[in-house]
Amino acid sequence: MTLESYYIGIDVGTGSARASLVKNDGSVVASSTHDTITYRDQNDHRIFEQSTSDIWSSICTAVKDCLSASEIPPSAVKGLGFDATCSLAVTDFQGQPVVITKGEELGQYGDRNVVLWADHRAEKEADLINSTGSVVLDYVGGVMSLEMEIPKILWLKNHMAPSLFSRCQFFDLPDFLTYRATSNVTRSACSLTCKCSYVPSSGWNAEFFEIIGLGEIGKGGYKQIGAEANNLLTAGRPVGKGLSKKAAQELGLEEGTPVGSGLIDAYAGWLGTVAARYKEDGKLSEVIPSLDASQHRLAAVAGTSTCHLVQESLSMEYGGPIELTIIAPGNRSPIADPRMRGSFVGLELDGGLNDLARKYNVTLEVIALQTRHIVDEMNAKGHHISTIYMSGGQAKNIPLMKLFADTCGMPVVLPFEHSGAVVLGAAMLGRFAAEVSNRSAQEEGEGTGTYIAPCELNGDEQSDLMWKIMVEMTPVGTLVPPSASVKEKRLLEAKYKIFRESIEIQKRWRKEMDEASK
Repeated sequence: MTLESYYIGIDVGTGSARASLVKNDGSVVASSTHDTITYRDQNDHRIFEQSTSDIWSSICTAVKDCLSASEIPPSAVKGLGFDATCSLAVTDFQGQPVVITKGEELGQYGDRNVVLWADHRAEKEADLINSTGSVVLDYVGGVMSLEMEIPKILWLKNHMAPSLFSRCQFFDLPDFLTYRATSNVTRSACSLTCKCSYVPSSGWNAEFFEIIGLGEIGKGGYKQIGAEANNLLTAGRPVGKGLSKKAAQELGLEEGTPVGSGLIDAYAGWLGTVAARYKEDGKLSEVIPSLDASQHRLAAVAGTSTCHLVQESLSMEYGGPIELTIIAPGNRSPIADPRMRGSFVGLELDGGLNDLARKYNVTLEVIALQTRHIVDEMNAKGHHISTIYMSGGQAKNIPLMKLFADTCGMPVVLPFEHSGAVVLGAAMLGRFAAEVSNRSAQEEGEGTGTYIAPCELNGDEQSDLMWKIMVEMTPVGTLVPPSASVKEKRLLEAKYKIFRESIEIQKRWRKEMDEASK
């Protein structure tokens, strides 16, 4: 009797780790979520820190919960994949966690070794990086956010003893998780390109690292941040030789189970949504999802923040399952200004329920207006977005989804399960790794640390295989069409104009205050 194949997706968000056990058709057999710890500094609101030890413990518990609830044998799990927030994990070269908390313990061994994505300590470092005008900035929208990894690494270099800094290796969190699972340090194209200043067409830029004060990373062959000799993996490619003996025991799985190269969580949300068919008025659409058509589908992945992604190229060469452009709202983009602040105009001396409802409604409106701003900027750069594919908590708010459709003038597709798209995308990485491993012969005799498994598929074939998996595993969604009346459209258009003007007004006011304060 042939056992059915299962795959495990592992999604590490801002406050929890989730594991889901899924079948080939994407149906979820079991799922488990466990909280993770975030450390704050009561004297510095910018600080957000976590621990890879705590995160890994939550992952192991969640995976074991899934196995226990489903009662399937570990041998039936054919692959697993990871996604995570774009947080900076720091260890030594033996994998021991290194403290990233400012003070006397900085650089010593200890559990607080993750600078969470939301941590804003590296503002000065980001300003320095953005003043260089380096070509690497072209790949992050022209301005590098202080939430990315290089500003944070530079902050650590500026505050850590040189002897301690030199023993560190740095991971975007998804890459740390595949390292922890396999003992293989090979990084993902997704994390290195999006968050670590790796240039897809040319690799690491030595001049950039020298100018910003991280020249020793380049002189060391980039061993501290990965992709030495431009070795990196596109999404889902098998990492090393699969689960290490230690990780397999901790997870309750079999040693050697294929592990797919990971993704930043928003990218996994793209995998888990844009290949969906959808129902409109209860009827299944006859539109069959195609890889070409996905270029016009914007994925909006709403977690603690909302990230927006659209396919830019059909190439598997760099950047992810298919090359993607990530744009996130708020202080990151399209404005890319961490000093922007929210404001209410038109406050009244009213503390009643009606006033609270008005504030709530205008908050929904500004979220929709921000979404249109992002869509407009993307389309101005050459994209042709026609549909928004939602996932995450916002997808539960139907009035907000209708507002998105009306404000952006395009339909919104809601996922089958609002919270399941991202972890489903991670499971797809596990299936891709399993299928590629089955097609490719394993080479023996190489060390596990930097070993890259062969792949007999070229870039286009990898794209086709990933899209096939996405179509087969993504459940049917629900379409919300635009339905605004002519008057409502006029009002939304006027509010959008005011919204855009308010951005420029705030910048002008801030400039005037900065000049007056000199």
